[in-house]
Amino acid sequence: MRGLFLFTYWLFSSMWKMARKSRMMFVQFVLMLLLMILWYYSNVVMALVAIGENPSAFGVQLPPDWAQWAIDVGRSLGSWRWWAGVSLLISILPVPLTALVDVVDFTTRYAQDEAEAGVGGLRDRLRARVRDALDDVLAVSDYDRVTVLGHSFGVIVGIDLLADYRSPSDRPVRFVSMGGIIEFLSYKSHWVTHEMVRCLENPCVETWADYHSEQDWLCTRTPISDPELIAKFDSRRLQWALPLEKRLSGEVHNAYFFDRMILEDLAGMAATSPSK
Repeated sequence: MRGLFLFTYWLFSSMWKMARKSRMMFVQFVLMLLLMILWYYSNVVMALVAIGENPSAFGVQLPPDWAQWAIDVGRSLGSWRWWAGVSLLISILPVPLTALVDVVDFTTRYAQDEAEAGVGGLRDRLRARVRDALDDVLAVSDYDRVTVLGHSFGVIVGIDLLADYRSPSDRPVRFVSMGGIIEFLSYKSHWVTHEMVRCLENPCVETWADYHSEQDWLCTRTPISDPELIAKFDSRRLQWALPLEKRLSGEVHNAYFFDRMILEDLAGMAATSPSK
């Protein structure tokens, strides 16, 4: 049921907006959702066949007529051959489908700020963990300034933190984002755009450098256009010439960590400080 919810949650709203912005991201996401549906379907078929052949397979003894109905339905839906075919297809994917489902599920829970009894919302818990680490670094007098680096979904967590962050010292914080998904997630959750603006308005944030590449089909340029905010914001498009298979597999999404320009920029940021 959770898987079906994820499918409907993403398909019937933000997907079409995404298609207008990034066709390749749209195609990849639709293919992933279809594979997810096939995976769930094949597991249901396999479970029905298992129940039919062993009425107590899941710890509860079913009446014989129920067991026969289960095996008849399972075989009519494709039996074990369907499950085997889908499993073979999924096995050749560069990234396990279960891992992709976990990513989509986590993104959905964060976007909805899912809460657990006694521990609070997911966004608050993650912000608290990162805020504690940032507070500890700023409390060290050896550092004149601190750079917060966010990649992929980490960019969302970064703006969520820095939007209302209050530094325990007078040292500035610089934000660097790589391969962000702000625009994509903003189609579904309007608070993302609000936090992005507040991040730039926060006097604790000195600058924001955003790196993106058109070859990275899992990200888009961070959509900052307000002239009053653009002074703090620097968008930098990376020119890569990576093979098609790396773009299809999503490996390009991790190429930021090895990009010479980003590494030189980060080293330059450190060099501007007279101490560490």
